[in-house]
Amino acid sequence: MKKAFVFPGQGAQFVGMGKDLYENSPEAKELFEKANEILGFRITDLMFNGTDEDLKQTKVTQPAIFLHSVILANSLTETPDMVAGHSLGEFSALVAAKALSFEDGLRLVHARALAMQKACEANPSTMAAVIGMADEKVEAICKEIDEVVVPANYNCPGQIVISGSNKGIETACQKLTEAGESDIDRKVLSFLSTEEGKTYWFDGDSYWRVMVFIPRAKTYETVNPEYSYYAGAAFGNFQAMLADIPATLGETIPDFHNMEFRLKQLREAVAANAAGRVAEVQYYLDEIEKRADEMCKAERLYREGKLPKRVCHCDTKVNNMMFDEDGTVLCVIDLDTVMPSFIFSDYGDFLRSGANTGLEDDKNLDNVNFNMEIFQAFTKGYLESGKSFLLPIEIENLPYAAALFPYMQCVRFLADYINGDTYYKIQYPEHNLVRTKAQFKLLQSVEEHTPEMKKFIDSCI
Repeated sequence: MKKAFVFPGQGAQFVGMGKDLYENSPEAKELFEKANEILGFRITDLMFNGTDEDLKQTKVTQPAIFLHSVILANSLTETPDMVAGHSLGEFSALVAAKALSFEDGLRLVHARALAMQKACEANPSTMAAVIGMADEKVEAICKEIDEVVVPANYNCPGQIVISGSNKGIETACQKLTEAGESDIDRKVLSFLSTEEGKTYWFDGDSYWRVMVFIPRAKTYETVNPEYSYYAGAAFGNFQAMLADIPATLGETIPDFHNMEFRLKQLREAVAANAAGRVAEVQYYLDEIEKRADEMCKAERLYREGKLPKRVCHCDTKVNNMMFDEDGTVLCVIDLDTVMPSFIFSDYGDFLRSGANTGLEDDKNLDNVNFNMEIFQAFTKGYLESGKSFLLPIEIENLPYAAALFPYMQCVRFLADYINGDTYYKIQYPEHNLVRTKAQFKLLQSVEEHTPEMKKFIDSCI
């Protein structure tokens, strides 16, 4: 399979970008220090330890993204068959293709950034990404507006960036919303505010909030190919709409989907052996450890700067979507667990439950298998909505995500069983062990279908 490197443009910056490369690669460190010298200031200090506001300055943002992209690409052992870039990313692509030297590329990006910064200061302006609308429609709406608003970057099919005055972009966004969607009030969750301006109320014991009722809407519990496709499209679109904002939300549940943390909990449970159950589950402990390194790769890729965290739903179920009477999806609901995570959370968590042919705690393991029809329907919908923002490394690892979540749940159930059933509610003494066995059987089925999954994903893109 041929590989392409696609480099991001402005908006992909985040505090800490490139720090791991600097600390762990002498070659990367040398390039970062050379960049500090060329620029005349220590951009690495702003990249590694600055603030979001520091990185939003165009004169900082553009060279920072360029440096992170080029140095990361340089550190990879793989050689791409082609390179491309979104806007600013085109300069990174030129350096990666050796059409420009690192030094010349950086000087060019720096000069460009200073010019754009000067222009922004002289005439306050902004930009916005438009996702899922035909280019011709975006162009026509821009022409209708008296303020300065123009299509600036045609990033990919289904994504175009518009640029212009602050007022112009505000007007354009309103017109684009109206043109692209009907019945908007029924497609968003609106919460009533208290007298203090908060969207929640604390009575001293519990937190409460009131949402505006959405009429003629319903939810479904059914998991079939049709609704799985809708679910994939809805959650992919949910992530796409939030892909261009910084993941600054707090973690509702810290380390909720952190595989390294979950394995640490299991190993601590084994060491304590509080209920004296380790010996009877040694087979499952051995199987978990065999896969531990592979299953923790998301955290490693994140530390290496190769995998981003995005704003994710983290509770992807069919019944967490609201449908119109005609069966179309209105909006995603149940936002209590929305937080930064890997896209694997939303993708893999749905498949763990939705594509399981048996029960989560099925005693008959013959019932438990991975349903490829559900996988294909959900994946098709997800990629149709999400491929405009998904990185190649995210798409490549979707089969990993499908395996990660039964593995993670297997680890959690087993840890609780070894601890003496202190976390999950049980209906009988061996309940958590039964759950462990069922999740492990699902994991094995996912592993068997991995080549088939990869082939299907390739066909979708």
